[in-house]
Amino acid sequence: PFLVRPDAWKAFFRGKSQLKGFLITQSPRFDVECMQVLSESCPDLTELRLAQIGQMSDEFLGYIKTFENLTSLDLSEPSTSLSVNAVVDLLNVVGRNLVSLNLTKNDLLDDDFVSQGLLPSVARLTSLILDEVPEITDVGLANFFSQTPNGPLSRLSLRRNHTLADESFVTLLNHSGRTLRELDINSWKDLSNEALLSIGSHAPRLIKIDLGFCRKTDDFVIKAILDGCQDVKEIFVFGCNRLTEGCPRKV
Repeated sequence: PFLVRPDAWKAFFRGKSQLKGFLITQSPRFDVECMQVLSESCPDLTELRLAQIGQMSDEFLGYIKTFENLTSLDLSEPSTSLSVNAVVDLLNVVGRNLVSLNLTKNDLLDDDFVSQGLLPSVARLTSLILDEVPEITDVGLANFFSQTPNGPLSRLSLRRNHTLADESFVTLLNHSGRTLRELDINSWKDLSNEALLSIGSHAPRLIKIDLGFCRKTDDFVIKAILDGCQDVKEIFVFGCNRLTEGCPRKV
């Protein structure tokens, strides 16, 4: 809704107290006053997506806190990253009911966000998307998956987080491998061949996986996935230069 102006948003919200889901992408005129009216007029919201919102800021989060029944939250790709403290405070309030969370390209988020926000707050997530959040470290993510009370995930995307490697990968497979349906580890350039070979045996329910630019991906990794993941339909391997003409294919 690129051309919708603030007055129109506010008028819409004031007439829609029954609204349960509000999911938009690229609405550059959507401002903090729109957010305020949404929170006041639609208190029963359970799904919120404000993706690629140019005016997104920490001030928005104070109003998002009022949605105590949120199950799905997407605050991805803001023009300027939300701060660690603001996101931690938000998750401490709304995290307990979240089933789906997307904070892609909030590049200020770091291990403190993981340890103080995610770890103590979420318990019901089945989908977690943290693409291009480069300050989260291998150790920090490993600590989350080894300590979290949250159950296993069905969708996990951590693409283009270049410092993530074996320690976090092993713990995430141990935590969620048996239930994962979609996994994106694009550009985990330091992930070892041994770790990649374990995907087939640890994540047997995978349908879709992106291994792009995982440099140690070879024919044997693909074979292990095809042998172990009987339902797999899509394997993305762009930039995997060790694959050969002999790479196995699913019949």
